[in-house]
Amino acid sequence: MADNAVYMRPAGQFIGKDQVRGFIQDLVARGARIELQGDRDTVRDYVSWISRVTFANPGSGPSEIRNLAQSIVVDGKIVFHMAYPSPY
Repeated sequence: MADNAVYMRPAGQFIGKDQVRGFIQDLVARGARIELQGDRDTVRDYVSWISRVTFANPGSGPSEIRNLAQSIVVDGKIVFHMAYPSPY
């Protein structure tokens, strides 16, 4: 991940490694499980995929979100990433 990477997610915008790390740590703390659905599509530095994100919700059962995710990778590092609810 690039030092100045930008993540745009339904939960907000995260800029730089520290904010992105905090976002990912929050997902782990919430018991998120992320599964790739199908294959990743790659065109030059652009990568897209659909994922299923499942959260453990004690007392009310798990919830699920399907995301369409897209990243731009330069020199092997993510510089931009966004995800939003998948229409598929």
